[in-house]
Amino acid sequence: GTVGSDDKKAVATASGAAHVVNSRTEDIAAAVNDITGGEGVAAVYDGIGKDVWDVNVAALRPTGYLVNYGHMSGPLDPIDPMQLNSKSLFFAKVSLAHFMRTPEAKRAMAEDVFASIADGILDISVSREYKLDDIVQAQDDIVARKTTGSVIIVP
Repeated sequence: GTVGSDDKKAVATASGAAHVVNSRTEDIAAAVNDITGGEGVAAVYDGIGKDVWDVNVAALRPTGYLVNYGHMSGPLDPIDPMQLNSKSLFFAKVSLAHFMRTPEAKRAMAEDVFASIADGILDISVSREYKLDDIVQAQDDIVARKTTGSVIIVP
């Protein structure tokens, strides 16, 4: 896993990550290379977007999967098919709405989430509360990656 600070490394490790890299102070591709013995990872799930595209590609093994589901750093630039071809990579740009188009699909996903919470797989403890009057600060902190875990707004 990757995090944006050393404090978040401890959170990721406590949450079960076997290896954690600080994306602001460490070379992700070099760390992945060391961890995997030069093989690269089978898949990258990316919610950041533009700023991490090249490092994501570098971290993947041949025939790896890059799944982008967010764009915190901005929308992706146009994708060069030859960059993907350099390792025969697979790319998908996904949106949650397409995976829950029916009431049955939504219900099944909700059941999976609630079961994972009940089984202790997902930790939904609140790490930070913001007053409604501080909603702008909350948004700024989330975008600046200053938060971890669940963040809520209270009256």
